[in-house]
Amino acid sequence: MNKDRINLYKEAMSLEEKRAELQTQLDGILVRLSEIKDELFDGDGFVRGAATSAAIVPRTASGRSARGALKVQILRALTAAGSAGVKVKELAATLGVKSTNIHSWFQTSGKRISAIKKIGEARYRLEGALPESELVAPVAKKKPRANGRKRSTRPLSGRGELAARIVAALQEAGKAGITVRELSEKLGVKNYKNLFIWFSTTGKKNKAIKKVGKARYALEA
Repeated sequence: MNKDRINLYKEAMSLEEKRAELQTQLDGILVRLSEIKDELFDGDGFVRGAATSAAIVPRTASGRSARGALKVQILRALTAAGSAGVKVKELAATLGVKSTNIHSWFQTSGKRISAIKKIGEARYRLEGALPESELVAPVAKKKPRANGRKRSTRPLSGRGELAARIVAALQEAGKAGITVRELSEKLGVKNYKNLFIWFSTTGKKNKAIKKVGKARYALEA
């Protein structure tokens, strides 16, 4: 009996050593993944190469992605990839989404978009241009409180208010302009990447706004 207990103890020690070794390897993988993600994103908040832009996925109050958000990110990725296309694993790694979810999207919603073509094993590309509206991220809607009372519908900034504040900040910055991070701190926008999205969508419609450096914008007189 004592011999069996000793053997079990030895086995437990051996398994614990293997577990510790695997945990060390996993930690190394996580660190490397973090480094790779840092290298993928350039100073303007967009993924280098054929992956996708680093737009934030809008989420609802429950923490889930807003309806249609995954579609927008995949379409942006396909647009950026060009004729070379992009693999499902690359999309999953860049978007932080499980590969099975990406596969599922291509097999369901993706099949309804005729411009999306499969060009290899788990590789897709976009043939033809899409309307700009297809590449605009949806806005997450807030759910009413459980007690029946509605949450305040007053947004952090009213419709058009953010644009007015950005333009005012650019005017104040003058010819030197202002970086997105500086603008984020000045306006109290917690996630500066949301401002990258604004400049790449709504901001593009204002011809007076010019990019004057790496992640730096100015307002022409």
